[in-house]
Amino acid sequence: MKHFLVLIILCNLILFSGVTMAENELLEQNLQFITAIAFEGNERVSDEEIRSLISTEAGELLDEEKIKNDMQKLYDTGYFQDVKVSFEVYNAGLKAIFELSEYPLVEDIIIKGNESYSDQELMKEIKLVKGEILNHNAILESRKAIERLYQEAGYVLAVLKDIDIDDNGVVSFEINEGYLNELIIEGNEKTKDFVIRREFDFKKGDVINIKELQESFRQLVRLNYFEDINPKLERVDFEKNTANVILEVTEGRTGRFNFGVSYSTAEGKGWGGFITVQERNLFGNGQTLGFDWEFGSTTNYEINFYEPWVLGTPTSFGIGVYDKSYSSEDSVKGDYDVDKSGGSISLGHPLTEEWNGRIKFKVEKSKLDWEDKEYTKDGKTYENDPEDIDLRSITLQTSRDTTNHPFNPTGGGIDVLSLEYAGHFLGGDADFVKYRTDFRRFYNGFKGNQAWALRLQTGFSDGDLPELEKYRLGGSETIRGYDKGSFTGDDMLLVNLEYRIPITENFTGVLFADGGNTWDSYRDIQLDDLHYSTGLGIRMDTFLGQIRLDYGFNEDGEGQPHFSIGNTF
Repeated sequence: MKHFLVLIILCNLILFSGVTMAENELLEQNLQFITAIAFEGNERVSDEEIRSLISTEAGELLDEEKIKNDMQKLYDTGYFQDVKVSFEVYNAGLKAIFELSEYPLVEDIIIKGNESYSDQELMKEIKLVKGEILNHNAILESRKAIERLYQEAGYVLAVLKDIDIDDNGVVSFEINEGYLNELIIEGNEKTKDFVIRREFDFKKGDVINIKELQESFRQLVRLNYFEDINPKLERVDFEKNTANVILEVTEGRTGRFNFGVSYSTAEGKGWGGFITVQERNLFGNGQTLGFDWEFGSTTNYEINFYEPWVLGTPTSFGIGVYDKSYSSEDSVKGDYDVDKSGGSISLGHPLTEEWNGRIKFKVEKSKLDWEDKEYTKDGKTYENDPEDIDLRSITLQTSRDTTNHPFNPTGGGIDVLSLEYAGHFLGGDADFVKYRTDFRRFYNGFKGNQAWALRLQTGFSDGDLPELEKYRLGGSETIRGYDKGSFTGDDMLLVNLEYRIPITENFTGVLFADGGNTWDSYRDIQLDDLHYSTGLGIRMDTFLGQIRLDYGFNEDGEGQPHFSIGNTF
């Protein structure tokens, strides 16, 4: 047998030539009436079934068009690879003999060239059944179903290259899924090629999937090394079905050197100065090195280094050391001074395609001194005990980021779950366990680039939390409209809702509502205990980063401004 597609063409040529030659001979005999109809070659399709499909009947004049239509109807059933009609003299008229060549029974189905789908998965799309007569209509439906399966999954180059039927009824489907010839990177002068390539799970010869490519492009965007990324697909060899992925990038600024005067309503609020030096793409290797120095109401020295790929593997390594002194206040216990110094080492690794895991070991020495030696709560007076804590802890964290933009997302979300274990066999003065969740979701707004942003945070603990490890709500990062640390406890719940409205290229307006509280025990948690605030704010993109100014109103209608850097979440 010929290949299936060639066979169809030949059948059509034979179909319309057979009736004409036979008719010419019979017309010479002036025989015009059909006196009988017969079928030959059909073994599996019955005469009755065939007769029900044709319109030609014995006793009527020969109609060439009707005969051709009947042949087409029989061919269209899909069960015959060839249909002819011949005539012979019979009872002073013509006997029309439909000569049929049936397809064989389907002996076996073979699939070749499939890498992305198993034979079992593709067999669900094939309409043929082993042991039943082959039907070329079912083959065409199978072809469409297989190609649709690949296209909808993102295999944009995938084609069903050939369908072959042998004399024994073995049907072979040959698929070419479309392959990567080269990943070509253009426009990167600083960033090394390997930093870009490692974000792609593709190598030469791999099947091209546009959805997986788009996820790799999103990973590049999240690096924030490039102002623009323009991917293109370029065909290379149509016969082999290969293509190049060309990635044109425009590099952005990854270094930062800032200094100046600042005022913040966050931790250590007040006036001060700062110097920040950071490079997020050190020598084009994708590493981060940073130094921060704050002075004034807060004194802070911090050096950190981050390597996202250790030894060419997707294992990250981070190390940081810090020394920090600041003053703050508690809404009940009053003002206090804090001195902290320590460092941490962390390792991270992907757990699944979406989720990443991280483990961090922290060593910290902290000292807290209260300005007042005692405080009053619920009509009773208590002593303000200073703390001098030597902390050792391990934090286990898993997270994922599915947002569509690293800074101003309008879709996707961020999920973070962590457990911090302190003391016990690790040593130190504090023994506790803290459990935290942070869920963020982003949705399209009413129009344009407007967006809804929603955050839900929870925090619980076991053991005795030192004062500086307690959950604190209130202030620019949690519940705006309240002073920082207005609510302190061993467990907490926080909800933030923002509606973000771009005004110009560098300005974004925000309407927000915050709610939350802290408790000394999870048994005391009640949703009707939540404290709420509402307000509005503005975000301004500057060479220092994004500057944030919010004005929040608490439950009593009292308002206060909050000034900080970056989005709230």
